[in-house]
Amino acid sequence: MVEKIAVEDVFRPGDNVMIEYIDRGGVIKNFKTRVEDLENAFLVLQMPIIRRAPVRIREGVELTLWRKEDRKKQAFVTNVYVIENRLGKVSLLVCSKPKKITVASRRRFFRCSVKMPFQYKTEKSSASGTVTDLSLSGLYALIDPDPNVREGALLEMTIEVPGESDLNLVGEIIRAHNLTGSKVLGIAVDFREITEGMQDILNRYLFQRQRELIMKGVLFNEEKDDDFERDEIVIE
Repeated sequence: MVEKIAVEDVFRPGDNVMIEYIDRGGVIKNFKTRVEDLENAFLVLQMPIIRRAPVRIREGVELTLWRKEDRKKQAFVTNVYVIENRLGKVSLLVCSKPKKITVASRRRFFRCSVKMPFQYKTEKSSASGTVTDLSLSGLYALIDPDPNVREGALLEMTIEVPGESDLNLVGEIIRAHNLTGSKVLGIAVDFREITEGMQDILNRYLFQRQRELIMKGVLFNEEKDDDFERDEIVIE
């Protein structure tokens, strides 16, 4: 049975959280921060501080947001998008309000920057693009503008995983937006149909990719967490 939970019960003003995102150079970064406010349509975070200076994050960047709950040895995880950098005495990141929350336990959910071709089909079109961000639960990709690619649409996808069999997956578009100053369309997709065998392939590849990034000095973490596995929670 899928548990229902209100976002107000998970991310409350004053709660400490971790944010994870990929910067322009493809570097995965993690910072500690805290929830400042939960407005009607937005989640407001304090900007992370490094060397007494606020860390600005580009508008439109997707953040993975974590809040650990030590009593239950689990973490709540969600994805949001940066809407505005609001500078002031306390500098803030105004983000989109979470639409879906997952619960993490035992094995840490990991996402990493990649560059791999994929093909997709909608009900009315088919084309190809490039996956730039991959995890066990979804991906972010760059494609040419397509009127049939919109939030809520389902995609049939074939992902070319290096050193592995191609993956045939079905995913739902949870965000589609035009990149600033570009004609390229960025899409965030949650996997909806994935077999255990496909999960094994993804898990194996992501573990190998993580090691490669660490060896290259590209993977950057502000804090090292225990490993987690994830279960889905739907927000009321």
